[in-house]
Amino acid sequence: MTRSTFLLITAIYNFILASSMLLLPAMALQNYGIPNIDINHSNILQYLGANVLGFGLIALIFRKAQESSTLKNYLLIGAVVTAIGVVLGILQAIKSTSEVPVFYYADLAFRAILVSGFLYFWQHIKVDK
Repeated sequence: MTRSTFLLITAIYNFILASSMLLLPAMALQNYGIPNIDINHSNILQYLGANVLGFGLIALIFRKAQESSTLKNYLLIGAVVTAIGVVLGILQAIKSTSEVPVFYYADLAFRAILVSGFLYFWQHIKVDK
């Protein structure tokens, strides 16, 4: 897989995720196992959805970019942010008192794959110092 394809997949995933967070926050929260949804949950999810949308736009912009320190920094930040999300998701699943939906685990697995992709492409960018 090329870096361009990886970033396109990342952008598409972020757009799908952001769309559900922005347009259907209650349904998105239910998919993640939140049983009692109130307006505060929905508002926070929409705010986070805007951030996910921005991250997807950056991936789309960098899709055809030449190797640079900026691209390398984006890939590293993508790996760190996504890895933190995976770790927090695992900890939250462990602490959960209710049944965790299969979708939640599938999303964590996909994000873990994204982390490995970010790190792989980050490692292969050569930037002159």
